[in-house]
Amino acid sequence: MIPKRNFKLERIRRARKPESELQDVCEKYAALRNVETFHLPQILLNNAFSRRAAYGGEIWALREAAARVKGMPDLTLFFKGRYRMVELKTEIGKLSREQMRWLNRHPGACIRTFEDFKKYLDDFISEVEHAPGSAGGSLVSDGPTRPPEAGTENRGNP
Repeated sequence: MIPKRNFKLERIRRARKPESELQDVCEKYAALRNVETFHLPQILLNNAFSRRAAYGGEIWALREAAARVKGMPDLTLFFKGRYRMVELKTEIGKLSREQMRWLNRHPGACIRTFEDFKKYLDDFISEVEHAPGSAGGSLVSDGPTRPPEAGTENRGNP
């Protein structure tokens, strides 16, 4: 009898580095470039939204909260009042439906290699520094600046 092939195991073996190693290197590079990062650890989510932590009606609130953060990208990058979300995947990793939803609703990208992350982060920094009105932008003033009108606050990006 011929043994069954475990295709999932084979895919995992083909991945050169686990996502955790890629994330560690990316976070260190972001820190070197003075970009703040935020990562919501899975263990925190598992414990915060466990059924043991709630009673009665609280369970429904926990389920709703867990559904809202499900698929949140691995890293959120913050630089001079702007943000980008980054989902890190191995070369063979696949985005879940929830991860695609996050990346479609927020500025971000799926990154598979450190070289891609480095380019993405450098482009993000350059974009922010050269945007009109930013501290690293043009030395020529575009005129007086006004605070945004109520309800038109910039929620990350123009």
